[in-house]
Amino acid sequence: MSMQSTSTLTIKWTLRGKPKSAFFAAAGGELVVRVDSQFVLNQISGQVLEHFESWDLSASSPLAQAYFWFSRRVYSTVEAGK
Repeated sequence: MSMQSTSTLTIKWTLRGKPKSAFFAAAGGELVVRVDSQFVLNQISGQVLEHFESWDLSASSPLAQAYFWFSRRVYSTVEAGK
């Protein structure tokens, strides 16, 4: 975590794990997602004005990456239908 200025906060974190699917967990290896979250804050109140995120899956195997993006698409489709 770092404060780039009094109004910008950056948090870098990593998520590691195996896919829930037994097939993908056995065949795909570990999923590693490196996330950079950047927040632009109101200097007086501390309220978040803007939020940006970037995800890097390059440390994951191609099969684990495919499973991740497929599961994100399924989740988004289900949520959009609600």
